[in-house]
Amino acid sequence: MPQLLKLFSRSHNNYLELKMEEFWKAIDTPAKHPSERGLRTLTSQTSSIYDHPYHDLKAAEHSKASPHEGTSSISLKVEFLEISLSEINEATNNFSKCHIGSGGYADVYKAELHVIDIQSLSKIKVKCIAELPKIKKTVAIKKFKDRVDEQAKQGFEAEIKLLTSCKHPNIISLLGYSKEHDVLVLVYEFAINGSLASYFESNSKKVNLTWAQRLQICLDTANGINYLHSDMKGKEEIIHRDIKSDNILLDENLNAKVADFGLSKFRPTKKVETYLTKIIAGTDVYMDPEYWYESKYKMESDIYSFGVVLFEVLCGRLAYDPIYQNRMGLAPIARRHCKDSTIKNLIDPKIIEEVHNDMFTINRGLSQDPFESISKIAFQCIAETHVDRPPMAVIIKELQDAVNLQEFKSATNNFSTILLSATNNFSNERLITEDSFGKLYNGELLWNGNLMNFTVRRLDRMHVQGEELQNEISTLKSLKHKHIISVLGHYDGSDEKIIIYEHAFHGTLDQHLSDPSLTWAQRVKICLGVAHALSYIYYDVIHCDINSSKIILDEDWEPKIYGFELSTNYPQSLRHRLLYSRYFDTNNMTPESDVYSFGVLLLEILCGKKLVITNVDPEELDRIIDPNLREQMDTEWLRKFKDLAFECLNRRSMQQPTMDEIVKELEEVLHLQWEHENDVHSKVEDEDEGTSSNTFKMELLKIPLSEIKRATNDFNEGCLVGSGGYANVYKAELDVLDIQCWSSMRGECKEDLPKIRKTVAIKRIFTRGDSQDERVFTAELEILASCKHPNIVSILGFSSEDDERILVIEYATYGSLGDYYNSKRFSLTWAQRLQICIDAANAISYLHTDMEGKPWLIHRDIKSDNILLDENLNTKLADFGLSKFQHRKKAASVVFSKNLVGTLCYIDPEYLTAGKYKRESDTYSFGVVLFEVLSGRAAYDPLYTRTNEIGLAPIARKRFKEGTLKKIIDSKMTDEDDDLIFSLNKGPNKDSFDVFSKIAYRCLAETQAKRPTMELVISELQNSLKLQGDTVVLSKFLLHDIVLATDNFAETFCIGLDTNGTVYKAELQ
Repeated sequence: MPQLLKLFSRSHNNYLELKMEEFWKAIDTPAKHPSERGLRTLTSQTSSIYDHPYHDLKAAEHSKASPHEGTSSISLKVEFLEISLSEINEATNNFSKCHIGSGGYADVYKAELHVIDIQSLSKIKVKCIAELPKIKKTVAIKKFKDRVDEQAKQGFEAEIKLLTSCKHPNIISLLGYSKEHDVLVLVYEFAINGSLASYFESNSKKVNLTWAQRLQICLDTANGINYLHSDMKGKEEIIHRDIKSDNILLDENLNAKVADFGLSKFRPTKKVETYLTKIIAGTDVYMDPEYWYESKYKMESDIYSFGVVLFEVLCGRLAYDPIYQNRMGLAPIARRHCKDSTIKNLIDPKIIEEVHNDMFTINRGLSQDPFESISKIAFQCIAETHVDRPPMAVIIKELQDAVNLQEFKSATNNFSTILLSATNNFSNERLITEDSFGKLYNGELLWNGNLMNFTVRRLDRMHVQGEELQNEISTLKSLKHKHIISVLGHYDGSDEKIIIYEHAFHGTLDQHLSDPSLTWAQRVKICLGVAHALSYIYYDVIHCDINSSKIILDEDWEPKIYGFELSTNYPQSLRHRLLYSRYFDTNNMTPESDVYSFGVLLLEILCGKKLVITNVDPEELDRIIDPNLREQMDTEWLRKFKDLAFECLNRRSMQQPTMDEIVKELEEVLHLQWEHENDVHSKVEDEDEGTSSNTFKMELLKIPLSEIKRATNDFNEGCLVGSGGYANVYKAELDVLDIQCWSSMRGECKEDLPKIRKTVAIKRIFTRGDSQDERVFTAELEILASCKHPNIVSILGFSSEDDERILVIEYATYGSLGDYYNSKRFSLTWAQRLQICIDAANAISYLHTDMEGKPWLIHRDIKSDNILLDENLNTKLADFGLSKFQHRKKAASVVFSKNLVGTLCYIDPEYLTAGKYKRESDTYSFGVVLFEVLSGRAAYDPLYTRTNEIGLAPIARKRFKEGTLKKIIDSKMTDEDDDLIFSLNKGPNKDSFDVFSKIAYRCLAETQAKRPTMELVISELQNSLKLQGDTVVLSKFLLHDIVLATDNFAETFCIGLDTNGTVYKAELQ
């Protein structure tokens, strides 16, 4: 790298300028080794917002080689935009007045000029330019310096072509140009407030940008970049290649305009996503490391640069500010602070003071820190590799949420008045319940014409200090579960301490214990919801105060736990937390403490009243059971429920059930209850409604066979992307219905519904004349039409004409997880693998328990080949041809089958030997997938099947027991070195590995009863990912740079010796 830098000198404004004499020497020097890369030069930059050089020959060459649609209309527009040099000379007094900026390649002038009204270009039909309407505007005139060469000319033409292709409010508008007499001039709209960079310069005299203004500028910029990348409506997409705050202009209303396209490139939509270039161009402190080292430029390179801009906005300093004392400026410093959780040390004190002056915090999702969501998404943007960076759509959503949040906060400055109004001055009419910590109220607020309902918890300042409030907030911030309450906001002032929760429509559970209208089935379902929540936090957070008054009920009678002010992470030693806990009197709080409290809750549900447990007496309990409830159940259910409660109340924790086991028991009780009710009329009514809805949806999904044949060129082998035992899969472009519109489709004519053109996967089922093929097709079609989950592949259409049976599903750019094990295209980090596993587990959990009134589903073929990865590595569970619905109102939770189906290496042993298939059979298969993810090999890899015909599972189980599991970890995630690069790939740390391997091993338990629920699996995988997040990843360095930094390991740099080698001291960036 230092040798490369010899080709440049640093200008007064901190940009690198190419020294031409060194450049010609370099390119005349032959390569010394075949592995050396081609020469890469860094193009110089200018500090002015309007004077970027037009010098990237490759950009012009590429634009010429890739004509896009509408070229003739663009040529006509370009002709309209030509302005005579005499007009420009007159407006600038021969370029002698109104000079506002200068750089290495151009000067910029402010002037008044008559230009074509570009808003009218789409409407006009004229025969000559003279007929076009003109308007007088203040413009920025950019004049290239006199040294015009061929490269400058081609860059000039490229920018004209690029800007005439763009039409977006956050992209700078080209108003004209001139190229007479080799004088190259571009005319832009004038941005009166200059560049974003001008606000962050150390000597800036501009008014400070507020936090709200900064957020909006970032959102505008993101929208501009997203337009270039993906939203140009049929035109070629554009990679900007020089995103930085100098190139973000601000108009009179502080609307952001992305500018300076001199280095930009068209990306044809049907070609490869990555550019390999020998010419490195851009500004070093904003430059994508993968582009710098590998010469690989993708859209994600723009995202990296935008991440640097986001950190500039947060820090209030430019990336190349001398304070950072790092050649690469702000990015590596911000990355380190994010990993160390010290990013607040970098944040601009002006906005910290501004935001913290507002004591009322409205919480967006899990984030209660106004800067957290922005720093988090910025950190993701500057990830070391392309694949780890988020897409622009995700970035825009985060920024939009932050803007909405800030707007709401700005409108709620008078917090006391709003809360007093929402609760009717905390009147008893709005009171829900109260305890020793405070009172719970119903709140109503009219916001933007909509009535908002929420719950206000007013804490008692005599008993609650800031510690308890912050404990509740911080704990809920770390938890995300449908049966744990969501926090909408909080206020921590000297006068009040208030938490705002989601709406408690039906109040708290203790208010309904004696309510005869609350049926036994509803009560069991409430208990099951609470059990799911406690299973989710088990061994992580101890609530310490589970009771019926700490459970609110929403509009659908779904329970939500709140009241985490006494909670603690396990283990803990603060005994003062026991003082308020009602039910447990031991000296050591453990997860089993919550189990005991839950046992009391079960008895209260059964008896229909609050209880104080002094002695557990089964006979006494029989006498106080609510008689109304007793009539709704039989002896068997009563026995099961009572036994479970008494097991929870066992003070010997080793004899208590775990929350995971409690969940399974309650699910069984609920199944028995549904069978008992056996409401035939309701069942038929539900099925009729479902059938009607499904028939309507199926009709919408029909696609003519002729369209599918045309899209695949009559199923040409060139479109074939996969084949299996039941079907061939083809890749094609097809017009399909926009599935996002399904919620509003009822009653509409199919022909009127919007369609979008998408790349799809077309699955052509083999039709061999037997009923099995028809069953596979029908089953998968019905199931996919029933599922709605982001991690389950979407059905986009089907065809059953003639003898063809075809499914059209969304296309997975990265293929399957199984494909990855045999691929050398890219390497997944441990964190990426964990996220894929979490996504897949969420999909399976949805099928097993969460399909909202529909029958539960057993997949029966969970394996890596059926876990697809889209362009953002989001997981999509696929292939439902073998799946079975499990009706909730049937007592048996087991499917018996004489015909064994599935893939041998993933099949549950209990299913294999007894034909007994339960949801836990899917759990076993998923356990095999988890070990595949760890080992980086498919379960049926010959390395395993040569040892055991069942493949990976028995080998992984054996190694786990022996403590030698680490020997099968994927080598892609371990230390690697070659003669060019030394790096440490991100593999699992010890804590993350331990949590992951234990839950994977439990999934492979020999019997179904011993396997965990998918909810517990998700919780443990999330814990593993959380533990991995603290891992420090070593930076990558070129061996060449290390050799240079140590002067080829000279003795003068040596600082020590040990048995493993020599230690040197050196400076590396």
